[in-house]
Amino acid sequence: MNWRAVYRNGEVRTEQDGPYSKMPRSGLLAFQIVHDDYLVLETVPPRGDDWSGLRYRRRSEMRTDGFPGDVKLIVGWEPSGPAYLVGMDGSVWQSESFHDSCDETCDHPHGWFDAPVPLDVEIRI
Repeated sequence: MNWRAVYRNGEVRTEQDGPYSKMPRSGLLAFQIVHDDYLVLETVPPRGDDWSGLRYRRRSEMRTDGFPGDVKLIVGWEPSGPAYLVGMDGSVWQSESFHDSCDETCDHPHGWFDAPVPLDVEIRI
């Protein structure tokens, strides 16, 4: 799964074009999470906001045995929310807020979220 930025002029950029931090925000129409060419999630700014609040993170969990655990994509709007957690299996969870970091004191099931709610999303992997 990867991110894709769609611009008003028809241009499309992906992770292969450079890091998210270098993605131009000017003229952005939609920010998407895709698996191959299948659209998993699309987001636009909340009413009254612009693209400056968009946040995207790829987080990897480490298991206690030292092996890598689940990888999650986090897409959200800071500080207003909403935020989305996308699993590599295509599961999508939504929360009203976005946390840019989380440590071992987090007491919610998906770390960076407050009370995540599963969304009914179908993906073909």
